[in-house]
Amino acid sequence: MRFHTITTLSFLLLLLPVAAEEPDSDESLRAFMIECRTAIQPGDPADFLMSRYRPRKDLWAQWMIFQDAFHVSPAEKEAARREIRQVCGELRRGRAWPHRERPRLRIPFLTMPPEIDGKISGEWQKAVRLSATYERDNPVPVAGKTARWFFGWDRETFYAAGEFQAEIPAEIPERPWEGTCAELFLNPSLTLGVYWELLFPPDRSPLFLMVRDNQYGYRDYPAWREKTGIRSAICRTPEGFSFEAAIPFRLLPNYQLGNAPEAGQILYLMAVLVDNRRYISPFPLLYDSHNPACFAEVTLTGPDQEDAAKSSTQTNPKFPQGGGTVP
Repeated sequence: MRFHTITTLSFLLLLLPVAAEEPDSDESLRAFMIECRTAIQPGDPADFLMSRYRPRKDLWAQWMIFQDAFHVSPAEKEAARREIRQVCGELRRGRAWPHRERPRLRIPFLTMPPEIDGKISGEWQKAVRLSATYERDNPVPVAGKTARWFFGWDRETFYAAGEFQAEIPAEIPERPWEGTCAELFLNPSLTLGVYWELLFPPDRSPLFLMVRDNQYGYRDYPAWREKTGIRSAICRTPEGFSFEAAIPFRLLPNYQLGNAPEAGQILYLMAVLVDNRRYISPFPLLYDSHNPACFAEVTLTGPDQEDAAKSSTQTNPKFPQGGGTVP
């Protein structure tokens, strides 16, 4: 999925003096942006949105218009004001987001690896199972179509699967995230800014991509990779589709030197069902699938640990009003 940037705002807006109290006045918008500059720090759920505006050099014009630095038509001035007001609305929603801590999961060790044929069966019985459904930008889980996710690991491979009720569009869009697909993001380190994005559409071959931050804080999207060593399969079902995937640890940053995964190690994960443009996740999801503050922290558990058995029965994670820890 791609983040649709709202073209508005330069970081200069963040440096303006605080003024009036009126909700939609130019002065109140400036004051709010100054407040965001101080309050929104890296790791905050709203920082994903804020970081998109800090480096945008093409927003100088909007800033100059908003500041009456040169003469423009009333229509141009109102357009600049409208865009800035929209950004402030998005940031207010982010600052009010109740899930200030990321979800946490324990991923069990699978002594018998599943067969990767796209068909979910009893071989996933020992995997962690998630069935909560959060719509994007909604902090409260919703009832509706079934979406089930499964995760596990062994000494060489991270396993993932999903089974979904979903609407398959009659016309196949060029970009799967504009139709229906499963999205899986696997990140072994938040500090590296490099992770895998895996897309599993029901109507075509899967797409694999290594995503990285560039020097401006944006996501770089190199070409889709075909030969990766990732094994996967997708099946259509009467109510939607399912997928299974086996991702070798050696493909992940932090494991590419041949160091083996071990119990107790931590990775970060996001799982999203795009159901005909409707975004659904087992975790609370703000703004976008790529928001790192919403990625779940997953701990690999060993084959002999009692908590692995407890994790395998986990079907519907609960998230406290102010946090995101799975019990």
